[in-house]
This record gives sequence, C-alpha cells and structure tokens, in this order.
Amino acid sequence: MAQHARHAGVRPAVTILNWRLPASLWPFTATMAAIAGVLLFTAVPAAALSSSPLRIPWWALALGFAVTEATHIRIPVHRDAHSISLSEIPLLMGFVFAAPAALLAGRLVGSFVTLATYRKQRPVKLAFNLGLFAMETMVGVVLFRFLIGSAPASEPRGWVAAIVATTVGIVLSASTINAAVTVLRGRRPRGETLPSFVAGVLISVGMTFVGTLCYLIVWHDPQALAVLGGAMAMFYLLLRVYGSLTERHDDLRAVYSFANVTSMHLGVGDVQKASLAEVVRLLRAESVKLVLVTAGEPPLLVTMHDDGSLTRQVVAEEDAAWVLAIAGRDPRGRRASPGCTDPGLNQIVGGANRHCAIVSPLAMSGDLEGAMAAIGRVGPEREYSAEDLELLDALASHAALTLERALTVERLTEEIVAKQEIIRSKDQLIAAVSHELRTPLTGILGFSELLVESGADFDADDRDGMLRAVAADALDMSNLVEDLLTAARARMGVLAIEAQPVALRELARTVVEHRGTPAGRVVVFGDSGAAYADPARVRQILRNLMVNAERYGGDRVEIRVEADAPFVTLRVCDDGPGVEPSMQQRIFDAYESAHRPETQPGSLGLGLAISRTLARMMGGDLTYSHVDGWSSFELRLPAAAAQARPAGVDSLLRTA
Repeated sequence: MAQHARHAGVRPAVTILNWRLPASLWPFTATMAAIAGVLLFTAVPAAALSSSPLRIPWWALALGFAVTEATHIRIPVHRDAHSISLSEIPLLMGFVFAAPAALLAGRLVGSFVTLATYRKQRPVKLAFNLGLFAMETMVGVVLFRFLIGSAPASEPRGWVAAIVATTVGIVLSASTINAAVTVLRGRRPRGETLPSFVAGVLISVGMTFVGTLCYLIVWHDPQALAVLGGAMAMFYLLLRVYGSLTERHDDLRAVYSFANVTSMHLGVGDVQKASLAEVVRLLRAESVKLVLVTAGEPPLLVTMHDDGSLTRQVVAEEDAAWVLAIAGRDPRGRRASPGCTDPGLNQIVGGANRHCAIVSPLAMSGDLEGAMAAIGRVGPEREYSAEDLELLDALASHAALTLERALTVERLTEEIVAKQEIIRSKDQLIAAVSHELRTPLTGILGFSELLVESGADFDADDRDGMLRAVAADALDMSNLVEDLLTAARARMGVLAIEAQPVALRELARTVVEHRGTPAGRVVVFGDSGAAYADPARVRQILRNLMVNAERYGGDRVEIRVEADAPFVTLRVCDDGPGVEPSMQQRIFDAYESAHRPETQPGSLGLGLAISRTLARMMGGDLTYSHVDGWSSFELRLPAAAAQARPAGVDSLLRTA
C-alpha cells in the first residue's frame, strides 16, 4: 500500500495508549540523595588519605567517569539488561587518591554529562541514576575509611577495604534497582530475579578487582599503566563480544519460547492473543498493536496491554495504510525514541509524549497484510535498541506464519463444513426426489398393471378413471422433472425467458381447470390486465403456488389479479394456518419446507425457490404475507402496456 500523507496535528485511530511517567521513582531518588548528603557531611573526613602519594582533582575523576559511562557494555540476563560501565576503576581511584567531596562531585558531573548528552536518558531515569551513584559512592567511602583505618592503601588491609567497600556499594545499588523494578513492573518470579541479580553483582565485583589492581599499579609504578591499559582494552572487547553473544542467546530463547506458546493454538483469535501477550512479556512493552488488512474487509486493530487486557476494533483504511507504510521502512525508520522527530512515528506512539516504539511488518502471502508495533517500555531501560527491533522482526515473522496457518486451518474447516453441507443437500435431494417420484409412479404402475392384466373386466368408465389417474400422476412427475431442470438451468445460467403479453386472470383459470380442482374451492377474479412475461414460466409459478395451497392451505383458495401500473399483481390466498414468522423468508430457499413431513405430505422444497427465481428473472418478485387469517403469495410482474413498458424490463428479460 502507498504511504498515506498525514498532518502532524492529526492523531489517527491507531494511537490509544500514552506514556506513563514512572513517578514512583522520585521517592527512591530523594531517599538516595538524602543518604549521600548525610554521609558526606557527618560520616567522613573532608581530606583525602594522608598516605596517598597522589592527589586526583575532581575534574579528572569527572573525565574518567564520563568516559567509562560512555563505553558501557550491555549484558542481557533473562530479558533484563545490565550496563557494565567500568566505573569501578575511577571509583576506586577516588577512594585512594581524592577527597570524598571531590570524588562525589567528579562522579556526579561526569555521569551527568554522559547520561544526559550521549545516552539521552529521560529526566526521571537520569535523576534516579545520579541519586544511585551518589549513595553508592558515599556508602563505599564510609566503609573504605572505616575498614582501612590509618593503614596505607597499598597494604593488604587496603586491598580488602577497597574490595569490600565497593562490593557492598554494588550490592546496595543492585538491591535498590530491583526494588525500583518491582515497583514499576510488579513482583517477578524468583527464577527470573535471582539469576539477574547475581549476574549483575558478580560482573561488577569482577571489575572491582580490576580497579584495585589499577590503583595499586598507580601507587607503586605509574608507568606500568600502559601494560594494564592494553590488557583492559582486550578485556573490554571480550566483554562486548560476550554481551553480544549473550544477547543473541537470549533472543533465541525468546523466539523458542514464543514458538512454543503460539504453536499450541489453532484459532485465529487465540493465535492473536497468545502472540501479542508473548511480545508484551518478552519486550517488556506497555502495549503491542497488531494491524491486519484483508482484501475486501475493513482493517482490524488488535491491542494487547501489559495488564493482559485485549481490545479489537475496526480502523479506517488510510490509518492502516499509514501504519503499513511505516512498517515497510528500513530499520532506522521503524524505531521511535524520545528524540525522534518523525511525525508518523510520534503519532503511532502517542503524539507529543514521544515514548519509545518499534514497528515490524508481518510478511504474509495472498491478500493479507499486517504490521506489529511494540509501544512503550516498562522498567529502568525505557528505550528500545536496534537488537530489540531485530527480535520483534523475528517474532513478527513467526507470528505471520502462525496466523497464516490458523487462517488456513479456519478456511479448510469452513470448506469441509461447506462440502459436508453440499453432500447433505445432495442426500436430501435424492431422498426428496425419490419420495416425490415414488408416489405418482406407484399409482401409474398399479393402474397400468390392472389395465394390462384385467382391463377387460372393467367397464369403460372405470378404465377412463384409471387412465385419468395415470395421466394425473404422470403430470405430477413431469412437473417435478420440470422444476428440477429449471433449477439446474438457473444455476448454470442457461435458463431463457421469452417475454410476451400474458393475460394473468385467464391463465390462472386455465391452470385451475387443468388441475381438476374441486368446484368452489378455488375462486379466480380481479382485473383483466396483462403482464409482460414468459407464459410458460408464469404457468409454472401458478402451478407451484396452487400445489402449495392445496397441500398446506385451508378449504378456500382465492386468486386475485390487480393492475397497478407499471405492474400487474397476482395473489394466491388461502385461509390456512400460514407459515411461522421465523420461516417466512426461509421457505423461498431451496430444499426448505415450513411443514414437518410426518404431519403433511412430503415436498421437494424447490417449488417456491424456483418460482421466486423465475419472477425476478421476468422483472418482478414473489413475496409472502399472512394478514387477517389469510396467507397470501404475491406475484408482481411488469405490465404489458405497449406504450409505457417499465424502463429496464427489456434488459431483465434476457437469458439468465
């Protein structure tokens, strides 16, 4: 579909969920900042260690913290992300070579510059991280000064003090982050929380040993830092490779989990619900939207929220086309972030709020198109990465295959049901035809055998009566065959209509006389207007209506003809019980009957269906009503006025 042009101020129907500000993080931030301030002014001396051979100013520490935060490594553990920033190295340097206030100022300034400008964190997350860094720094300083006492930092007591102080700060920070995540996302299973917590602490403690080694080298031989720098560069590259491999492994597990969950469902609705719920869980999204466009049907928007609620709604075609156009972009054009200025992406993720989102196409064959969007993110990491978009692409591809499978199963099921219905209809037709033919055929055979074997034993009147009965039964069989042939020709489109003026009242009397109906039961009256129709087909309609009245009607039948230009109407009325309201339209369907065969004579169920088809082919219609105790079948046909034949009649009176 072509991309739909939109105005920046117009919000389409597909934008429903706005970004939710994690205001619950502010109490954490204020508490951590207060702890850091109290410790700074009451629990530690203002000067650096007197035994240190070097003094590092706050701006040098700020530069170190800025660099280490800028070169952070993302290590995923159970869909959580741990950022390894190597900040333990300048932190330990500050413990040993700087005053507490200089260390705190350097860490806050350096971290602020990197997080605000390079990593573009939101104000809430930025404030939370700075408060966390302040608390971790001051708790570490207090423990370090308490454990080291008056001993030099180069001695084993200094090593232990540095490692213990930094480790306690790391554990405190990790515990605070887990508490904040629990407030934001709710309590998670222990099987997810514990491995994530342990992995983050162990990685940071490992960096503590590296930082301890760094300050010892500076203490004893600063020139050896060149060798350590090379080793650190190799260590950093290995960590990045490990993080990338771990992320890929985590993504593979997510795709495997997604495939297992979605493969258990066959229905289209169940597949949609299971797929979207898994995407919400795996990407930690606030909501996931699925747009499906099927040829000939209105576009559908399915939204799954992180609280488990699911909504389905129809959207405008231009809105669906606009979403599909975004999904068809290159990867960079399918990601939205707080700094995103793309009006289309900002619309889909909530307009001016501009929270993060990623959009992926659903690659489906045939007349089905789709797109999937993960909107908003719950937890400390509030933005989607390029790797998250790759994961959504993989999940969307699998969801497309699963949806196609469900649609195929659904269509096959419908075809099976339809074919079973066809088989049932054919069986019903065979049974009905057999029943309808057997009755007149039995009479024909019986009277024929009597005439052949014992014809001489009967007088002329009896033989004439038998022959008339044989003729009547043969006529019934002929009418039945005619109905079957008419229905078949109508379905094949080869039924011809040869229209000419027809005097309906005279034709009705002829049909009544030909059927030999008892005198007085059927009354024909009304106008003498002529219809423009096929006489043979009108006769067939009248015959079917008469048979219907004789079988199911009352004791009296009236045939009324009324001329009401540009139509002529013929009504066949009887004083019988009529048809139930629920069946008044179904009686015109093939093989449908309003009467039970065990209480009324059997019927093939084709007469009324054929009669309505013929009436409409001749430019008219056949309807039923029951008013004031009278059942009425109303046949309307175009009038045969030569000067003013209704417009369009000629075009209707053609081969079907």
